[in-house]
Amino acid sequence: MARRHRELTLLRGQLDGAGQTVLGPGTLDDATAVEQQRGTLALELGLGNRVARGVLVSGVADLDPHHEHRVRRELVALGGIGVGVDVLAALELPGGGVSAEVGGEGARVTRLPYRKWIPAPLARKVRSYVGLRALLNREKPDVIMFHGLAAWDLRVLARYAADNPQVIVNVDSHEDAWNSATSTASAAFHKWFYGPIARRVVSQTGRALCVSLETIHFVQQTYGLRDDQVEFYPLGGRTYSDDEYERVRNETRREYGLPDDQVVLVQSGKMSGPKRLIETLNALASIDESNVQLILAGSLLGDIAEAASALIDNDRRVRFVGWTEPEELRRLLCAADVYLQPGTQSATMQMSLCARCPVLLDDVPSHHPFLEGNGWSINSPTDIGPALREIVDSPEMLPAMSARSAEIAADLLDYRMLGERALRRSKDQPAT
Repeated sequence: MARRHRELTLLRGQLDGAGQTVLGPGTLDDATAVEQQRGTLALELGLGNRVARGVLVSGVADLDPHHEHRVRRELVALGGIGVGVDVLAALELPGGGVSAEVGGEGARVTRLPYRKWIPAPLARKVRSYVGLRALLNREKPDVIMFHGLAAWDLRVLARYAADNPQVIVNVDSHEDAWNSATSTASAAFHKWFYGPIARRVVSQTGRALCVSLETIHFVQQTYGLRDDQVEFYPLGGRTYSDDEYERVRNETRREYGLPDDQVVLVQSGKMSGPKRLIETLNALASIDESNVQLILAGSLLGDIAEAASALIDNDRRVRFVGWTEPEELRRLLCAADVYLQPGTQSATMQMSLCARCPVLLDDVPSHHPFLEGNGWSINSPTDIGPALREIVDSPEMLPAMSARSAEIAADLLDYRMLGERALRRSKDQPAT
């Protein structure tokens, strides 16, 4: 069947189900980047005179309903899709039966329960749902995105793909060595339980879409996928036109009272020790320069809260704005001159590139694709000070770095581009 599309918007996301984060290299722990957090996908595809049905199958345990609704509203609003989009998400529901709802943004959500005969703690690992195949048969999707390679019901997806070769089937993966298979028992479960299932479904769909280079390494080493079965498919973001970027940047700097010539730094997220906020504050305190401001958006966690608060209070160049909604964080990033992420990873990094920020990032493999002529890579906390000194001493280099971040975002992160890729049938998936 020939697929001609006039317009496409694809938004992907992840949300930590229990509202908790795992800190460490490789984790994506900033829940403020809502459209990049696990849970919801919106897809609009013009096929002749109709809109295609897009289905996301995703496992999220103990998801807070209010937070989930906010995620969906954010996703739909970001793409300018409106209420005409038909979106279906299958989510884990510990106990209970099938339920359905229509969110305020117009997205329809159907919840499927775990199989009741599996004990609840194990069910969250096995991830087998009641009625997934029947749901797919009823909805007849044109495109499927299954979130995660660690699920028993990937077997259902493999059979559905084999029986419906006209359907474009994608499986994405966010698993890596930092948040998956972190114990001996977990490693064995991933290798011997998830591994055969992952190989089976990818042999049918043709590819696994991996959110990071570390994920690619993990699924190859743990699940046994080949080089030709994996694709780099990072968490995306909303990019800006030149006019929109300048408007948002100028408006936000005025609202925050930021002079045009002031160097503005932003660091964000749930800030704990591994985020290296204390090191950032100490590095800034060592620099005698008044025309710089560090804006902190997020929360100070217990292990650093007292020390960080003291450093913030002692430096008039530091402004703590607390937790911000995603749209406000995006505006703040447009106003910024440099985004700082010297510690553990956060999805806000991708958001900052889409907002054309030069970046200061920890030197880990997952950052390498996003850092090329647009910022600073640090290997230890002692590198933060020299990098900040270079930023405040040579602000004239920042516009070129900003332009480079915009190029990288357009090449790797733009939602529309990622959507186009998700609609390209894998060369190894059977043709219709």
